[in-house]
Amino acid sequence: LMHSFAYLPDNELNAIASYLFNEEKANAVVKTSSMIQLGKNLVMSNCLSCHHLTVKDPAPESAKKLCPLVEPSALVGEEKQLSKEQFFFVLKKGPCYMPSFDFLNPKDKEAIWAFLNSLKEKAR
Repeated sequence: LMHSFAYLPDNELNAIASYLFNEEKANAVVKTSSMIQLGKNLVMSNCLSCHHLTVKDPAPESAKKLCPLVEPSALVGEEKQLSKEQFFFVLKKGPCYMPSFDFLNPKDKEAIWAFLNSLKEKAR
């Protein structure tokens, strides 16, 4: 039932494990990730098993298809662009066959938004 923390960098995972196992001598230095890097880590660990990152990328083999005509959209480059509010609503409610990602805190959601927008900027 515990959600994945695959988006955390190894040094943060090691710091958490050291704390949980009372390892006093462990190196617990944690480098703070930028919002874009955090967003990239979250997208890579939560979104790319179903969605393709850009319209130029192929759909992942693990993508769920309801029928031959319906598959998860690309996260960047689709004709219809979601507003920030619409995007956050999708994360919260998990429409259609997409699960809810309401466990993400506001900073995580902002980071995902920042990362996807950085890709849109690069594509221009």
